[in-house]
Amino acid sequence: MTDRFEQTIKETSKTLLEMASKSCWNFISDDCVYILTNIQVDSEKNFQEQVSERIRINEKKVPKRVDWAVKALNEIYSNLYDINFYIYRAEKKRTIIEIQYFLKSQLEKEQAEKVESQEPMVHCKLHLPPYQVDSSGQFDINWHFGGWRHKWKMFKLKRQLRRDIIKSKNNG
Repeated sequence: MTDRFEQTIKETSKTLLEMASKSCWNFISDDCVYILTNIQVDSEKNFQEQVSERIRINEKKVPKRVDWAVKALNEIYSNLYDINFYIYRAEKKRTIIEIQYFLKSQLEKEQAEKVESQEPMVHCKLHLPPYQVDSSGQFDINWHFGGWRHKWKMFKLKRQLRRDIIKSKNNG
């Protein structure tokens, strides 16, 4: 099973890199390192607070090679419910992939019993910036770290939203 699981991780990583290369203007290196994150549901925090906290926590992690990620996930494999691959950061010489996982033991008891013997679901996803409402244009994969382009686009988005609100109040 370890070989099959390792192959799944490598194939999913490759698919993620291809998705990012098509959707982002950044150079996406094939040299990948990994960090792991146990998904915690926190409905108390808004989106921006969740992004900031995720960055703060992930900056303390040391990215490691694929064999480490396979071994770490294999140890908890029977308890894995959902595995999500994201590009955490695209650098010049390497790409840091964050593997977020959700455990069956974190599910409601009734749901956990239903999925007890199921294989974990595996997905690869891109974190879209708030101003990226569709897949028509390319964006910066590192948008969540800020930067002038992101700040400018957020300024324009907020300005447009204010205009739309004023317009809807005047029409309604």
